[in-house]
Amino acid sequence: MINTAGIGIAVSLLMTGVIVHLVARVWNERRLFFIHLGREMTDGDRARSRRVVVVNVAVCLVGVLAALFVRSDWVLIAVATALPLVPIVALLVETVGLLRTLPKTKVPGRYTVPLTEQPSATSYLSAPLQVAHVAVILVTSALFALILGKLPAEVPMHWDMQGNVNRWGSPAELWLFLTWMLFDVALMWGIAWTVAKERWALPPENADAYIAVQRRRRALTVRFVEWLMLFVNLPSAMMWIAIAAGSLPGLRWLVDAGVWSSLAVMAVGCVVVIAVYIRPLITIQDELTKLGGSDVLGTRNDGWKWGGAVYYAPDDPAVFVPKKLGIGQTMNFARAWSWIILAAILVVPVVLALAALFAEN
Repeated sequence: MINTAGIGIAVSLLMTGVIVHLVARVWNERRLFFIHLGREMTDGDRARSRRVVVVNVAVCLVGVLAALFVRSDWVLIAVATALPLVPIVALLVETVGLLRTLPKTKVPGRYTVPLTEQPSATSYLSAPLQVAHVAVILVTSALFALILGKLPAEVPMHWDMQGNVNRWGSPAELWLFLTWMLFDVALMWGIAWTVAKERWALPPENADAYIAVQRRRRALTVRFVEWLMLFVNLPSAMMWIAIAAGSLPGLRWLVDAGVWSSLAVMAVGCVVVIAVYIRPLITIQDELTKLGGSDVLGTRNDGWKWGGAVYYAPDDPAVFVPKKLGIGQTMNFARAWSWIILAAILVVPVVLALAALFAEN
């Protein structure tokens, strides 16, 4: 019989594998690993992509077989924690090797913000998707509130690697699901805010066309995050209600059904969203490069450290700037606000995880 934890680990490995494959594959002849090459792609570049793909496929195959058919808890823990790092490390190694082959290009350091009115964060958000987020939270919370009064004094709160209950607790602890979902929504809004606050730096020519494409890029980025967070919160809601309702007499089967269905929704939903949005994001980044002459218009050339992976420019007042490598944006780590925001993003999930850990003990 296939164990419960094994299926969850297998699904997680497949999700990681699909994402790594989407990043590693060759999308066009001038961009690899989401990095604009500044030259035509070579056979060496294609070989880098193939090596990552081969390692990724091998790891996924070995990991899924081990997760489904090995019964040792220690092996399952190793498969869940160590194996996903192998293709990620391979991708990082090949990315560093690729960076060393790229031509050195200077970045124009203009800080121009000629817009009379900078678009707000809400202008990039989708009203229907925001309603969907709120509806998922409200409906799930209401359903749990109705179930809460019917639950026994103690309900299953934790399962071991074989799917057996190893801790019981108060049903009120399940409100932690709501905390996680609210954090996801707050993170989504925070990303929309950072996108809106990213500096507008326009090229001396084609400024109007550049503005139009930038608006599209920012809206597309926020839409991507909105969909991604929806497919994180919706499975959380499904698991929340399944665990609660499954504690009622005769409904134990709902727990297993809820776990499998929520994993399936998260895996399929997140992968589909990433697959759908990667090509438009790459295409629009290439449009900006063509119009502005650089992926990082408006940053200081000497501010890019570690081959362009980190931006540290004390004389640049901006907090959010476009990435030099890949798509999206990064922060100017010479600004205090960048460290405050980074700390908030990293610390809050750790605090919630520690709270759950102490609750188990």
